[in-house]
Amino acid sequence: MRPKRSKQYRVSALAAAIALALLAPWQGGVLSQEEDVESDVIEALLDHEAFQGWLMEVRAEASGRGISDATLDTALSGIKPVMRVIELDRRQPEFTEDFGSYLRRRTNDERRERGRAMLARHRALLDKIQAEYGVPPRYLVALWGLETAFGENTGNYRVIDALATLAYDRRRARFFRAELLSALRIFEEGHVTPDEMIGSWSGATGQMQFMPSTFIRHAVDYTGNGRKDIWGLSLIHI
Repeated sequence: MRPKRSKQYRVSALAAAIALALLAPWQGGVLSQEEDVESDVIEALLDHEAFQGWLMEVRAEASGRGISDATLDTALSGIKPVMRVIELDRRQPEFTEDFGSYLRRRTNDERRERGRAMLARHRALLDKIQAEYGVPPRYLVALWGLETAFGENTGNYRVIDALATLAYDRRRARFFRAELLSALRIFEEGHVTPDEMIGSWSGATGQMQFMPSTFIRHAVDYTGNGRKDIWGLSLIHI
């Protein structure tokens, strides 16, 4: 018998609210705008010795949490800060565009039509998911289309590199260090390799752009093959 998933129902409600917000009119202006990358941040990112020392601290912390040397060697060897990640972090469109502009740039008639087709194609699976987790199919398909254009654009950054960069940067170091450690846990459990975990500059990855900590808390092995796969298309061909 499966345990109740009250936390997942709360997540489902949040997902529903986000999806509804995408369809609602909004008259607000620009939220805020990050400054350009600071000169001292650039200097810190270019300090190879300091970064390697910091990386050793991360490695020690991960090892203390049960991550094997083999996983750490594979995941952390040769990585270095990615300046482009910092630039994008300072200029997130969610904070530099009003909602109307953001929505118009990311939705169109073609994508909406394709969403309807995906809803029909995967209806049986989506209904099964709704029965088990309480998430209406239309919300899943809407978020899938918005996040990755139904799997066509899942990002082009190695997540481990992006997370290490953002964890080393002072702005949100604590948050991204936790995400980095979660990514290492995912590698340790064998769900994906560092080279296969491709995603956005912010570390979001997979068909629906989960952060590693979200994966740790909520990902499910829905095929029974021992891997929780949010990257391939096998999850929608059950």
